[in-house]
Amino acid sequence: MDLLVVRHAESTWNAEHRWAGQWDPGLSARGRRGAAGLTSRQIEARFPGALGRWRRGEVIEPPGSEPMEAFTGRGD
Repeated sequence: MDLLVVRHAESTWNAEHRWAGQWDPGLSARGRRGAAGLTSRQIEARFPGALGRWRRGEVIEPPGSEPMEAFTGRGD
């Protein structure tokens, strides 16, 4: 089984705890910072070796990220 996890950036409505439904509100300032979409080269420079570990299927937690245990716990 394959599992695809998609993370979205914070919208202005998310920041207000407003339900967007099918609407497409713009990103908040925090969302724009979080949606910067790093290149492979930038990831390797910031987190040496992490991209290779991720590609091999190893679980990694970059500094400042949500701990994997907390992430998986929200999915239960």
